Amino acid sequence: MKKVLIAESQPSLAGLISHAAEQAGYEPHLCHSIASALTAAPSLGAEIHIVNAMLSDGLGFQLARAIRRHPNLYKSGVLMTAVAIEAPDAEHAREQGVDEMMALPLVGADFVQTINALERRQEHIRSRCPQTGLGSVEGLKREINHLLF
Repeated sequence: MKKVLIAESQPSLAGLISHAAEQAGYEPHLCHSIASALTAAPSLGAEIHIVNAMLSDGLGFQLARAIRRHPNLYKSGVLMTAVAIEAPDAEHAREQGVDEMMALPLVGADFVQTINALERRQEHIRSRCPQTGLGSVEGLKREINHLLF
């Protein structure tokens, strides 16, 4: 079963997101702070990290940047959740390494579609051209972002 790390400081939301992840076919692992997520993430090896924009010990953007900097985590997907998503917030999130954003509360079908899209993007990032052996443009962007963070 694929793993997902959920960084959410509110227990009720963490439970809802965990349940939605299970329904989408993932094994959820909960963390309630940036510090606990950074400790658990390297050994967990989650394919996707679901991060709330507001955590108990800082902003989810900080965690997204840390994931993109980490040599073993930077290729994983990052989905950020927030109560409200404004255009400037979404742009800032993408600059910080977030792949997708979703407004809370999560709606089952929308969540599954977003997770599936994120999974397809991750597959595309890992893919290589059969003739040249070169990685995809998305993969190259991810490598550059990793080096810049």
